[in-house]
Amino acid sequence: MIPKYGGVITSSLDVTSLAKLSDSYAPGHIHDTIVETLTERRLGKMSKHPLQASDFIPGLAHHNAIYKEEEDAYKVYYITFFLFF
Repeated sequence: MIPKYGGVITSSLDVTSLAKLSDSYAPGHIHDTIVETLTERRLGKMSKHPLQASDFIPGLAHHNAIYKEEEDAYKVYYITFFLFF
C-alpha cells in the first residue's frame, strides 16, 4: 500500500518491524496512517531521507489498536448473529 501512495520501499524501511507494529490495528487505520504519513512534503524528502518504520508510529498512535480478545469476541458475535438469521 505504501507504493500506491508514492512511497518507496528501500532497505532503510524495516518492513518486518512495521508489520509487527501495525498488527493489532484495523486495515482502515493502517490505510489512514499511510495517507497521513506520505504527505507531499514527506514524499519530497524521500530522496534524502528514505522512509523508516518510525515514520509511521505517530500516525498509528492516533488510532486505537484492536486486541486479540476483542477480535475473538467480535468473531463469536458475528457467527452467533448470523446463525439465528
